[in-house]
Amino acid sequence: MQQAIMALLMTQEPAFIAMGQRMFLAFAAIMVAWQGIRMMLAGRQSGEDMFSFAKLILIIAFGYAMIVYYEAPIPGFGVSFSNLITDQTSYLASLIGTRSVQAAQQTLNELWNALEQPDAWSILANLLYWLMLIVIGLAQFALLFVICFGLIASAVCALLGPLFVPFFIVPTLEWLFWGWLKAFVQYSFLPVVANAFIFIFERFLSRYLQTLPPGLRFEEQLLYGVHAVMILVTFTVGVLLVPSLTASIFSGRSGEATTPGRIW
Repeated sequence: MQQAIMALLMTQEPAFIAMGQRMFLAFAAIMVAWQGIRMMLAGRQSGEDMFSFAKLILIIAFGYAMIVYYEAPIPGFGVSFSNLITDQTSYLASLIGTRSVQAAQQTLNELWNALEQPDAWSILANLLYWLMLIVIGLAQFALLFVICFGLIASAVCALLGPLFVPFFIVPTLEWLFWGWLKAFVQYSFLPVVANAFIFIFERFLSRYLQTLPPGLRFEEQLLYGVHAVMILVTFTVGVLLVPSLTASIFSGRSGEATTPGRIW
């Protein structure tokens, strides 16, 4: 997945960067001309006008540095502007544990392999057996969905970034730049939050499976099976709520709801 994303960015990103540079130069020329005409028509030169012009030049310099070093290494840092975000989030995800997703998949596979289909005449046991298989499959799908969605969304934001950076210097349209930057950081942090959630819940799930006593009777199998289904459903819904949890972290809200509209 990451190799495919890197190949896409390497082939398509230069065209977007070139387009963004042309947009930035056009916006910069318009802003400088507009500021100069306003100062000329003002009649008297004041310190406030000169301060506004110097502020505009400084903002243009910052914006030009972001668009020029969007993919090229920044002198003194050795990392490009876009990689400042993606590299740091990848490092944070690795600190939590890059094997958390693999461990969760392995735990779910062990639970899948440990299930034995009951007798064909045991209707209730068969219903619980197939329900557990379906829930385990949904949990595995949720793991892959959240991780892949975070990587793809971050790559899309990185690819379209050069089209939003030029709006950094436009006074009434700078919200486009800040909105893109917030989305870029938020989606880049999605794998970090997902790894943290999966790491914690995988430990809980594995500990629960280790506490199951061997040689369970039929009634005990039904009881522990219902408990396992409830835990797996909670895990699946929680993983699907990771994007909403990430948005809550960046927006400052709390109290996530487990409604279908919130999950999807």
